[in-house]
Amino acid sequence: AIRGGRCTGAVVWPQPASEELNIQFGSGVPVGARVELRDALGALVISGPIPPASRIHRMDVAGMAKGPYVLSLVSAKGRWNRTIVIN
Repeated sequence: AIRGGRCTGAVVWPQPASEELNIQFGSGVPVGARVELRDALGALVISGPIPPASRIHRMDVAGMAKGPYVLSLVSAKGRWNRTIVIN
């Protein structure tokens, strides 16, 4: 669950990523949750819904520019951010 900047049981791998980024949820995904990926300048490069029954959400990052990004999981209950690296 996403609450107040925390996402219970979420794990992101691999780090750094080059082809695919995986997000594993330990306690389910709230209805209406979204995933966002922003570059170092804050520009939104990926955005989309996360199906509520998802345990693992996969994102294709192949061909993206190398560098740091901010991964966000957003729901009505809050926002969880994690810095990731694409290489």
